[in-house]
Amino acid sequence: MIENNHLFLFKTAVGLLSLAAFILSYRYLVLRNVSERTFKWWATSIWMMSRVGLFLAIFVVAGYAAHSDVLAYYYPQAKAAIRGELVYRDFSSSYGPGFPYLASLSVIIWDSPKSIIMMSILIDGLAAFCWRRLSTSLLDKEGSRIVLLLYLCNPVVILTVAVSGQNQVWVAALWALAGLCAIRGRDFTCGFLLVASAGLVKILGLLVVPSFLLTAENKLRSTAGLIAGCTVFFLPFLMSGTDVLRSLRAEALDISSGNLPFLATLLGINVREPGLAGFFNAFLIVSLMAAVFAGWWLHRHCDAQSLRFSSICLVLLTLMLISKKSYTNYLVLFAFPLGGCVVIAGADLKRSLTFLIFSALAALEPSLWFRWLGTSTFGEVLAKFPHANQLPISFWLFLLVEVLLIGGYCWLLTSCLLAAASCEMKSETRMRPAHALGTQDL
Repeated sequence: MIENNHLFLFKTAVGLLSLAAFILSYRYLVLRNVSERTFKWWATSIWMMSRVGLFLAIFVVAGYAAHSDVLAYYYPQAKAAIRGELVYRDFSSSYGPGFPYLASLSVIIWDSPKSIIMMSILIDGLAAFCWRRLSTSLLDKEGSRIVLLLYLCNPVVILTVAVSGQNQVWVAALWALAGLCAIRGRDFTCGFLLVASAGLVKILGLLVVPSFLLTAENKLRSTAGLIAGCTVFFLPFLMSGTDVLRSLRAEALDISSGNLPFLATLLGINVREPGLAGFFNAFLIVSLMAAVFAGWWLHRHCDAQSLRFSSICLVLLTLMLISKKSYTNYLVLFAFPLGGCVVIAGADLKRSLTFLIFSALAALEPSLWFRWLGTSTFGEVLAKFPHANQLPISFWLFLLVEVLLIGGYCWLLTSCLLAAASCEMKSETRMRPAHALGTQDL
C-alpha cells in the first residue's frame, strides 16, 4: 500500500477534495434546486469517482496491493471458507460466523484481496441507495439531498470503503435495509436483518437492536424476526459445537485511540490491564443502556420518524466516546444518520462543512496514532519521559488531535439532541409519519 510517509498527504488530499466536491455540489444542486434527474446523475457521478475511480487509480493503475484487515484477516478467512473449513473451529475469526463465507463469494469470482475491496464498494452503493430512500421518507427534499451529499463526500467513508475495503459499510447497508422495513411496518424483516448484520458481518451489528425494538410499531413481530435471525445465523454454529461468542471475547482486551479511556491514560490509568477490563466493559454497558433509554424516551415524546436517526446516533456516539476500542472507521456504521442529525439540527453550509472537517480529522487520526505514538497510550509515553519538557512534539500534537476528536463527538451528540428537540415543531412541515407513506415512496 502507499508508503507511511505519503499516507498522511494522501488522506489529507482526499479530505480536501471531498470538501471541495461538497461545496461545489451544495452550491449547484441545493441552492439552485435542480431537478431530481439532474441530482441523481450528479450524485451517481460523485459515487463513481470517489469509490470506483479511486479504486481503479490505486489498485489497477498504480498497482498497489490491498492492505490492512483485508489482507491480514478477510482474505485468509475467505480462502479457509472456500476450502470448506468451519469458522471458530478450524480457523479463528473476530467477525460474525457468516462473514468468511460471505466474503468468499467475491474471492470465488476474483481470487484476490482486491475483490473484497470491490465488494465493499458495491455494498456501499447499496447502502447509499437504501439510506437515500430512507431519508426521503423522513426529511424534506432539500434535507435528504444534503444528507446524501454529506455521505458521498465523507472522507472517512471514502477511505474506509474504497481504499481499506473494511466491512463496517456491510453492517451499515443491512441497518439501512432494516430502517426501510421499519418505517414500512415490516417489523419481522427488520428484526431479521438486524441479526443478519451481526451474523454475517460483526457482532457490532447488534448495538442498534434495542433502539429498533423499543421504537418498533409491532414489537412482537420484531422480536419474532430477531429470534428467526438467531435461528438462521447462529443456531447452526452452536449445534456444531463452535463458540459463536469468540468474536466478542477476542476483542475484549483490545484498545484504540480516540476515546475517553485512551485519554484517561494521561492520569496513569492503564487501559491494557486485564483487571480493569471488567470495569470499562460494565461502564460501557451502562452508558449504552442510558443512550438506548434516551432514544426511546425521545421517540415516545416526539412524534417524528426522523428520531430513528437520533436514536441510532446516540448509541453509536456513546460507543465511540466510552469504549476503549473505538476506531474512527466505526463512524462508517452510522455516517448517514449522523449527517441526518446534523442537517435536522441546522441545514446550513457552515454546519455541514464542520461535519466534513471533523470527518477528515477522524480519517487521519488512526494513521497519526501509528505514526506518532506507535500505538502506545499517553500513559506509556509519559512513563518513558519523566519530565514534561522531554516529551516529543508529536506527543503534544496527538494530544491536540485527540481533544479535537472527542470534542467533535460531543458536538455531534449536541446535534443529535438539537435534532430531537426540533422534531416536535417540525414534524408537520418536514417529517411525515410512517402511516402517511404511500406506494410512491416504496
